Amino acid sequence: MTIGRAIVQTVFPGSNPAESLSLVSKEKPRPSPRNVLVRMIASAVNPIDLIYIRDGSLRRFENKGAVHGSEGVGVIAEIGEAVTSCRVGERVIPLLFWKYYCDRGEGGWQDYVEVAEEDVVPVPDTMSDAVAAQFVINPWTMYGMLLDLQIPKGKYLLQTAAGSVLGRQCIQLAKHWDIKTINIVRRDELKNELIAIGADEVINSEKEDIAMRVKEITNGEGAYAGIDAVGGVLFKVVARNVRDKGTVFIYGTLGSSDVVVGIDDLMREVKVSWWNLNAFAEDEDNKKKCISDMLKLMDQKVITPLAGRTFTLDEFGKAIIESEKYARGGKILLIN
Repeated sequence: MTIGRAIVQTVFPGSNPAESLSLVSKEKPRPSPRNVLVRMIASAVNPIDLIYIRDGSLRRFENKGAVHGSEGVGVIAEIGEAVTSCRVGERVIPLLFWKYYCDRGEGGWQDYVEVAEEDVVPVPDTMSDAVAAQFVINPWTMYGMLLDLQIPKGKYLLQTAAGSVLGRQCIQLAKHWDIKTINIVRRDELKNELIAIGADEVINSEKEDIAMRVKEITNGEGAYAGIDAVGGVLFKVVARNVRDKGTVFIYGTLGSSDVVVGIDDLMREVKVSWWNLNAFAEDEDNKKKCISDMLKLMDQKVITPLAGRTFTLDEFGKAIIESEKYARGGKILLIN
């Protein structure tokens, strides 16, 4: 019997994620027919993982061991009977988030994970492990939001948290699609970084008047649409600075789980809503298009996910703490 390792949640809810998990031994499963066993190489530490730890989303799996980790990359270690589309040794991205992480408590923060053969994406030789490990959550989110917003070429998107991993990818894809971006940050040193990857305008919210700058940039029209990852009062600023009947999506709660919207903006028929990756990916056509387009965009280096520091599984506490640091840089990865 081969033993692997898994990071499981032991405290529910986990108000302090770094202290709510344990590294335990876990028997390596044998893949069932039409399933494959993936030996994980690297897994991202995403905000959604920490949200699920904090709110105890996986508590129903406590008895068997709730394993977090919304995405990652690995190598096929074994294949079950009747598997025809995969081979042992092939590097793959297991699509963990929906069917395995959310529905079964089997995320990627472990040595081995069993998935159906149709739930793996072969990784091109040109794609690094650090990029493949963050292929789904951020890229699919920003891709889906831009598709849904249908911003015409030459019009402006206003976004907060522009220096984040997702924010940078959004800048890159918007430029590729000829959409202009107005990007809100809190540090001057990010300005040149973001302009270098295609940002049209960068506003430091700590020093500049956002409303005045947006008005100047758009000749008084306001941004065509907006996206926000922060919430709270900053959401109100975004909504205030989009056009009449414009749309603002909120997709994260980095600052607050509440949002503030001005009555004047509701009177202007500004539409505000939560953008839901789960709902987007439930559509099989969306999922297939995401996989196909993202493989091409990353291969062409249009989208270049930013990787940060790496930690081993037994350093998960340090990895989580690092992932929540302000201005940490790229995505934190757990390495098996």
